[in-house]
Amino acid sequence: MRIYVHSFETPFGIIRTAATDTALAMIDLPGRTEDAFREYVLRRFAGAEIVDGGPINARAEEQISAYLCGNLRAFDLPLDLKANPFQAQVLREVAAIPYG
Repeated sequence: MRIYVHSFETPFGIIRTAATDTALAMIDLPGRTEDAFREYVLRRFAGAEIVDGGPINARAEEQISAYLCGNLRAFDLPLDLKANPFQAQVLREVAAIPYG
């Protein structure tokens, strides 16, 4: 399995993303170093090859940046999020929060 990683600047700090060939798998909010992020990705996706870039990460950067500038209100990225039942419920609740 190949996991693509990417980092980009925002007004709030550096956001890091990880994606498979087909979907966004992780968003890391500002605070973690690049090395710590890569280590976390390696633990989360044991045995994966870590590669910089990736088209899904480029789309994630475009959409997150547009959202933070107020130019986007809904995301249309494919997701591949690994979550236990509690985490899945939290993600559903967060997704239900309206823009603003």
